[in-house]
Amino acid sequence: MVAERTPKSRREPLISVEGLKKEYSSGDQTVTAVDDISFSIDRGSIVGILGPNGAGKTTTIKSLLGLVEPDAGKVLIDGSEVSEERKQVYSRVSAMLEGARNAYWRLTVEENMSFFMSHRGINPRSNTDRRRRILEELGLADKANVPVRELSRGMKQKAALACVLAQDTPVLFLDEPTLGLDVEATRALRSHLAALAAEDGRTIIISSHEMDTVQELCDRVIVMTNGRIAADKETQSFTDLFQAQAYEIEVEDDIEQPARTAIERRFDTAEFADYPSKTELTVTLDHKREVFDLMDTFRDHDVVPAKVNHADVDLEEAYLQVMQNNTERAVMEGPTNG
Repeated sequence: MVAERTPKSRREPLISVEGLKKEYSSGDQTVTAVDDISFSIDRGSIVGILGPNGAGKTTTIKSLLGLVEPDAGKVLIDGSEVSEERKQVYSRVSAMLEGARNAYWRLTVEENMSFFMSHRGINPRSNTDRRRRILEELGLADKANVPVRELSRGMKQKAALACVLAQDTPVLFLDEPTLGLDVEATRALRSHLAALAAEDGRTIIISSHEMDTVQELCDRVIVMTNGRIAADKETQSFTDLFQAQAYEIEVEDDIEQPARTAIERRFDTAEFADYPSKTELTVTLDHKREVFDLMDTFRDHDVVPAKVNHADVDLEEAYLQVMQNNTERAVMEGPTNG
């Protein structure tokens, strides 16, 4: 008697990455693109992967898709190891990695969508409404019968995105999905992706430099730099972490230059804004105990704060703070081999 297969729990990670490492060699030099990273992604979540150019984002995503063979580690998608069960993995994922290159330029937009749907075993003729809805949401309805090669750059981006959305896979990898989109199309796309995750349980991985899109859409943010994970937190807690360290301080009188110099020497993130009746100081502190150091500096220079508030911090500011902290740590540790 064959045992019944237990359904996969929604709480079980859909994607699991363990000890992933990838190096590239050129002559005598070896560059570590991804350096022993591990993380997991739950079903129905939207995760943003951020980082500067050369951080390892693209190599990581291509490793997850089986397009790059890692030197060490393993990647599992829905229980299937990517390097060993690629056919099974490919049936569950779709990706937009290089914008317009994801579409065939000689075909029309709708022909492209029909082709990719057929490739997935979806009958395009019985899914006309879904195809039309995607075209409407992306502002492509009037371009449905236009060859992709005749579209503008932004429209080509939309066409590539339409092809991915039409494939109806449980997992979507999107690289810069809002690049070239206007405000209305960006808003519609965010709404569409949010619904796919919340209502259909789709899992979406986004790599983007559009911080507002990531902040509004993603449940979680993974920040990469130098092939490593510099931060991995839920989006709200990620921004809250730095908001707790950023302060806006209002002083009713002018802050004299000796006091400003002392503050700037002690806190290199200090910024002053002068107004007719007050001065505002914005400063980010590495540790909560530095609040007392700041108050001591005020007292030593007869500076009396009228108000002290937490400063609002968005995802971009939090991301830049992670990058700054990582750079400072790298300088302190010195160069590494690899």
